[in-house]
Amino acid sequence: MPRRRLWGMIGGTALLLTAIVLAATPKDRFQSEPEPAVESASRQMVKQIPVAEKDIDIDGDGRMEKLTLVLTEGELRNEREPGPFQGEYYVGSFDAVLADAEGAEMQRMDLTPSFSELMQFRKGSFELIVNDYNRDGHPEFTLGQYGSSNNFIYNLYAIKPGGFEIAAKSLLVAASEYSIPLNKMSTGAFQYQYYDNSKGSWIEVTYAWDGMAYRKAMEKAAEHVIGSEEEEEASTRLTFIPASYGFDLAFNADYHVNADEIITVDGKAVVPFTSVLSMDDKTEKIRRQLEFIEPETRRSVLHTKLTDAVTTNGYGSSSELKSYGMLDGSRLVYANAAEQNGRLLSRYETLDLNTGVQKTLVSGGVDKLGEQDFYARNWLSPSGNKLVLNQYRTGLLEVLDLKEGTVRAFQGKYAHSWPVFMTVPSPDGTLFWYEDIEKREFRLIDLDEKRIASVAYPDGLFDYPAWAWSEDSRYTAFHYTFDKSRKHVISLEETEDIAPQGIKVYSREGRQVASLKSDSDRDEYVEIAAWLPDGRTILLRYFHLDREAGRKESLPMLDVGYRIYDLVSGTFTSLDTVEDLEGMRSSDLIVATNAKGQGFLLDRKSQRVWEGKRNSSIEEVALLSPAGDPVILRHDTEKAGAEIWRFDRASNEWESGSLAVSLREAAFVAEHWLVSEGTRYVDLRTVFSESR
Repeated sequence: MPRRRLWGMIGGTALLLTAIVLAATPKDRFQSEPEPAVESASRQMVKQIPVAEKDIDIDGDGRMEKLTLVLTEGELRNEREPGPFQGEYYVGSFDAVLADAEGAEMQRMDLTPSFSELMQFRKGSFELIVNDYNRDGHPEFTLGQYGSSNNFIYNLYAIKPGGFEIAAKSLLVAASEYSIPLNKMSTGAFQYQYYDNSKGSWIEVTYAWDGMAYRKAMEKAAEHVIGSEEEEEASTRLTFIPASYGFDLAFNADYHVNADEIITVDGKAVVPFTSVLSMDDKTEKIRRQLEFIEPETRRSVLHTKLTDAVTTNGYGSSSELKSYGMLDGSRLVYANAAEQNGRLLSRYETLDLNTGVQKTLVSGGVDKLGEQDFYARNWLSPSGNKLVLNQYRTGLLEVLDLKEGTVRAFQGKYAHSWPVFMTVPSPDGTLFWYEDIEKREFRLIDLDEKRIASVAYPDGLFDYPAWAWSEDSRYTAFHYTFDKSRKHVISLEETEDIAPQGIKVYSREGRQVASLKSDSDRDEYVEIAAWLPDGRTILLRYFHLDREAGRKESLPMLDVGYRIYDLVSGTFTSLDTVEDLEGMRSSDLIVATNAKGQGFLLDRKSQRVWEGKRNSSIEEVALLSPAGDPVILRHDTEKAGAEIWRFDRASNEWESGSLAVSLREAAFVAEHWLVSEGTRYVDLRTVFSESR
């Protein structure tokens, strides 16, 4: 008998009761039958008996509706024979009823046909377990009936505006309650397990939401029994769900993936999972686990537990407990924490992705982070084997030497002002800009706390973040306006997005190398649209603002034009804008992307540029494959799905494919594989119908 929380059932003793139910017709199914010589059960006709209920806010108006399971017609039976149905049970037809806050009926559904036989529930009441497994905003609840000594059979019902619907049917689950929580997974999936008597083993079943309905995505032998110590250790419950385009990762919904932490290494994706759960009013449990996903084999080649700790500052601890990058080709740098005498000790460790060996490089102070503080931008400088930690409120900045195992605190304080960060580190992590609000200046500082340069506030407005770095960290640029007029503000959010009139470009040594200005007499603006891969040229975008359109989300741009500026020679090259990708056919196409994710294609020989759309409904991203081929991803927020174009430099031809799912924050993880938000893996060979 499997070790689970089940009744001690021994089926097969209710044959007389079963015979009565099966022999009855709808008209006379509750009429008395001739009494047997020895009466095994007593029966009493009943109706309109509520047996389960749940208060839910179905429409989000703050008022609670009531979901009730009601026996509409049936019997109260008292079975005297030992067995799974011994005792008092309601047997008959049951309705699910939804009533508003005043008790007026809103919806009703006869549930009996969905089980194809009369339903029965032990006398008393139970709670209906409600969740939203597919995250469509419509609550769902489970209802089950006895199946065997090990399993119940459940249906999943959805409460939709138009009425109740059967979302999933005949789920064989190892449980014994009438309504149960299914194991909620990410991406609209759920899991459960059942015990297979014929095999003497546990089976795990995964259902996934495809946008229209639940489908059984996988059924396999369970690696860990839910609720066991082994399953607790592997509590992400990672599952690879096959899809026409590749596969999706489903996992325990208590966990989440931060796309900023995902790192690609040798055709695999490093994906950390984080769970923060409240234990009581003061403490939270933080768990972090890592999976090293190999798309080609559709498996995780390394599963590692990173953190399992209790904290009284969950937000602050989560801001520190992150993966920061690679020290070399195989060692991942991450922050950890362990309990020591009831307090937390920070540790900074490496994980060898080839061997799974974890090593502590630096141990931090106990509870050094205040109860109300958290970390701002922490960053890794791989070339210097250094990790920089910066507390948001106190401004404490520490440099951890990962090679020597030492910690050095800066003399100055580098505090921040909500809701923005005042530091902008270079991509290589060796330098950073700091905005000093009191002194109204920006300072360029290295990791020895040496001031490289100081730049005073401009007379006008400036953008956030104030500084933009080239990818190779050779240059950094500052956008500003000539005056403080509010007409330069494009959008109003937590921070103001401005239309710049001027750009100052500095070298990493702190020397100003360029000052670029728009024609303010013509109400013109200029900004760096993208840094180009050669490191010495930038793509400039000139534009006007359509103030006649009025402000909704932001002011649209008009009369957009592009020029390339060479920082070394100081020369400009004007470009023609191409609307259609088919107009960009050259083996020398250049791919560029800015910090906002907007993509560009450039043909410098023909002096052409293609600009990817990025607005409230359309998002077009340009990527460069590991083989050097341009790839364009197009996502329409008003429609489900994505389109992909790939340029073959050998043939100078574009090929296209489409997906029925979206691709957010996508990046190449291997030659033919894209990963979206760490959880969706797309095989381009399948998308473009290539043979393997």
